[in-house]
Amino acid sequence: MIGVNTSADATNRLSVKSGAVLFSHDGADVRVKVNKNAATDTAGFLFQSGWSGRAGIGLCGDDGFAFKVSPDGSTWKTALALDAASGLPKLPGFDKNGWIPA
Repeated sequence: MIGVNTSADATNRLSVKSGAVLFSHDGADVRVKVNKNAATDTAGFLFQSGWSGRAGIGLCGDDGFAFKVSPDGSTWKTALALDAASGLPKLPGFDKNGWIPA
């Protein structure tokens, strides 16, 4: 476990408390990789307010890329999803013919 300006724990084995974090490179590119263990797991970035999730991006329970939001940290709505097979966007409230009135 490594803690930089904060303590690491069993869940957050690498913990950094900082005003900014920089990843730089010595070559042509730099990559940050987030890998999930199984297709139904999540690999993403979670944005929090008061230690409660409010927005997330990534592979959320499947292999499609999603942008999700939450008003309370427990109820999540998909704002935009990108289909892994076709690359096409899926927007809530829309189908192939356009907007679906509520």
